[in-house]
Amino acid sequence: MRMLWVRQTKLGLAIETTLRRAKPRCPWDLPHWSSDPFERSTVADVSAVLQTMLESPGPPMTWPKGIPDLSEIKLTMARQVISALAEGNDRGALDGMRGLAAVDMADGITYAGFLSLLQATNGSVLAAARSAIKPRVVMHVSCLPRLDRARRSASSFAAAEARGVSQVLVVGAPDNVHFEFDTSSNVLTVPAPDTYEHLPQKVVAALTFLSMCGHVEAVLKVDDDHRLNSGGELERGFRLVERGRPQQIGKLTDVGWPGMHRRAWHFGKCSDVLATRPCSHARALPDGRMELAVTS
Repeated sequence: MRMLWVRQTKLGLAIETTLRRAKPRCPWDLPHWSSDPFERSTVADVSAVLQTMLESPGPPMTWPKGIPDLSEIKLTMARQVISALAEGNDRGALDGMRGLAAVDMADGITYAGFLSLLQATNGSVLAAARSAIKPRVVMHVSCLPRLDRARRSASSFAAAEARGVSQVLVVGAPDNVHFEFDTSSNVLTVPAPDTYEHLPQKVVAALTFLSMCGHVEAVLKVDDDHRLNSGGELERGFRLVERGRPQQIGKLTDVGWPGMHRRAWHFGKCSDVLATRPCSHARALPDGRMELAVTS
């Protein structure tokens, strides 16, 4: 049972806490990955930025061993995004802009362009969320089949709403292009798979949406089976995280051997058969290679 607190004014910091630092140098170490909430933008703004890239391309970016020219790759991707925007193809434009930001994470212009496009294509839902969501948020991450469990969890936090806390119930929709937010039920639907093995993708999408709201200061991420026992401790936690870095609290599980903790709760929640197996394993393939299956 784990709860995750994040302070939302730093998008990169929230993602760092969720995914954990895996390398000494990570994207969120870069200034534009830890900037304050981004400004409102339009599709025309994004098109203008990309057009400037095409008109004023930078010098070739090549390395030894025949690695392709990164500058030319980015220009090709920029042309594809411009074409998708002209056609009104939001999915193609967002996918292309995401790729453009990811292929060179040191490029603050393409990263800002991706965030701007997210803002522009989700303008109405963001406007609704900004008017409904308060600076402090309890985020119940669930899925459509278990949404009633999340509602029961939210009911235990009801007293906190009188103290300026909003509650958001998160589910995924893999076919969605845009975010959806129902102000009457506080259900946030993110464009990500709703299955258990895609939980990190769903959490990061929800944190990104709350960051784009611009005014959210602190988020407590909980599972759909958590219950609030102490409103005072909740208040203390919000104050603590608003003053410092994100933190993870709860009971740590240490069984002393990887994969040996109980995993039966995966069954019925995952779409991938491998993800429902009880532990990580390796097996030899006919050609002599080893296949490693690591469950989450």
